[in-house]
Amino acid sequence: DNCVGSLQEFAMQGKDLRPVGVQGGNALRECLATAKDPRTAIKNFVSENSLQTPSCSPAQEWLDLMGISRAEQHKEILTRLKDRLLSKVESMSTEKKLALLEKCFPYISIPELRDIPLTLFSNLNKVPVSYLVTLAQSPDLVKELPLSVRRQVVKTKCSTCLMHGMSRCGPMNRTKHCFVKNSMDF
Repeated sequence: DNCVGSLQEFAMQGKDLRPVGVQGGNALRECLATAKDPRTAIKNFVSENSLQTPSCSPAQEWLDLMGISRAEQHKEILTRLKDRLLSKVESMSTEKKLALLEKCFPYISIPELRDIPLTLFSNLNKVPVSYLVTLAQSPDLVKELPLSVRRQVVKTKCSTCLMHGMSRCGPMNRTKHCFVKNSMDF
């Protein structure tokens, strides 16, 4: 639990998060492509992009000796931190929710982190249009949104169709009900 506290402090200090997912893969690929010595490049990449939490080292080494992999350790830490954060979302001010959404939205494609922006969306009366437009481009993700947010996505998408002309929205959307049929796909 002390390790979780250390990581939580790290996150609350506003430290920039390193790229993960595709961005992280691209950063690693670039690092290896330009390196003269791949082993040194990998060591440097790991030290530059890993969480530096010295207070956790003894606990991690002990868990290593017990046969608990680092992946399992990290998964458990992530689960605990996420649960703590999600339990506090409802009591946050709208400003804090929006600030947190700005930080975590880029990671919405990562299933283990997706609950955070989804919970924030469901706790906002009105989701900012920029997020709705981005969400509208991913039908699979829209299916996971709370109903109130899906409605906002559909309304935003419908408004965009009307602004840019019906030709960009396809034949199903050329009625005055714009997305009645297509909203069922969400």
